[in-house]
Amino acid sequence: MKFFTRSSCKKPKSNYKYYKSIDFLILYCFFKVIETEDVRYLLKLDDYEILPEVDLTELNEAWINIQTQYAEAENSNSSVIQFITAKSLHKMETEYLMLWDIYNLLSIAPEAAKEVIKKAGLEGKGLEWIEKRIKALINRIKIKRKDIEYDTPTKKPNFLLIIDEIEDIKGRSLDIMKITVRKYLAIKENIKKKNGKKGQDRTRRHN
Repeated sequence: MKFFTRSSCKKPKSNYKYYKSIDFLILYCFFKVIETEDVRYLLKLDDYEILPEVDLTELNEAWINIQTQYAEAENSNSSVIQFITAKSLHKMETEYLMLWDIYNLLSIAPEAAKEVIKKAGLEGKGLEWIEKRIKALINRIKIKRKDIEYDTPTKKPNFLLIIDEIEDIKGRSLDIMKITVRKYLAIKENIKKKNGKKGQDRTRRHN
């Protein structure tokens, strides 16, 4: 999904609540945002087959906060965090390039720029807003680039495989429509500790 193809045509209805914390965010929605890059999966819906057209501003901010929470709860060098960071940088760079084109177009062909702005879902946004947004993006991109190592993986983690492996170890199924991201991380950490303890026990027996 390109960053602006689903930008706001209308604001979210008041009854559209959304996830803001990994304490409540269900695994299915977390995985779908990473897989599709569509933050509308953060909405609390009964059915995710058809997603409503909503303003993405608050959802984008919520997703940034969720990434931070995930990084703090898990090893920040994990492949999942590295992948999310890389995709986040790509989205910001895409937005920056598009806004820069619109900014230049507004200077030389204001009428033509209006149509581009409309297609981008940025109606009502003037030159001053675009200038501020470009400056903000430049700073955020610089910071994000510092966070990314050169060996950041570009391949998406296979979440279904991860869940399958956890279910194998736990001996029971995990409902990704019910289990939260926080609980998922706790299960992974518990498995990691148990595996580490088993390794230590084997070492002691051999010594």
